[in-house]
Amino acid sequence: MITPLFAVLQLTPILACLSAHALGAQPAPIFEPAKDRKTIVASTSEATRPTTPANLISGRGIVVKVDHANALVKINHEPISALEWPRMTMSFHMRESALAEQVKEGDVVEFFLEKSDSDYIIVKWWKQAPAGPVSSR
Repeated sequence: MITPLFAVLQLTPILACLSAHALGAQPAPIFEPAKDRKTIVASTSEATRPTTPANLISGRGIVVKVDHANALVKINHEPISALEWPRMTMSFHMRESALAEQVKEGDVVEFFLEKSDSDYIIVKWWKQAPAGPVSSR
């Protein structure tokens, strides 16, 4: 009896798995993420970056001056489109004075603002690798 070709083509993958199983080999998984791999990110600070609530306004700039005693920081920031602010240098209060300990003059930071009364205050930030159009003019 002659086996039709389509039946042989359908049985070939099954026979291949059976013969691998009979030999004690494990069939290769179609997709299995590596458990020992680490996510590659653009900078170390992004690896530890926490998620940020959507109601915060983000900005990026260079720290010009840090006033630890008054929890105040002066930043030369890029334009902040959410507030329609152009590039400028301005001072911001920080929600917590401990934030002042995280940066120093010359650090490039991504910062997050929250509306507080008639002002915006920095509620969190992290350092970034110096790149892009930010300059300390």
